[in-house]
Amino acid sequence: MVRVVENSGGKRLVDWQSPVSKQELTEFGLEFYLRDILTGPDQVLNTLCYTNSIHAVVCHPTSTNAI
Repeated sequence: MVRVVENSGGKRLVDWQSPVSKQELTEFGLEFYLRDILTGPDQVLNTLCYTNSIHAVVCHPTSTNAI
């Protein structure tokens, strides 16, 4: 049995803001944040933003080949 415990510091998924805009990312040759390419229930993604800051992890296009 898996027990899900919500722990998000009181934030909702839409409240997590990336530190740099996507336009600014492209100026550095980057394209997106890890949160942009992950799918799943909002509660899970929200917890990942809280615990692992996936909304702030920058990905380079070639780094996603292994995903």
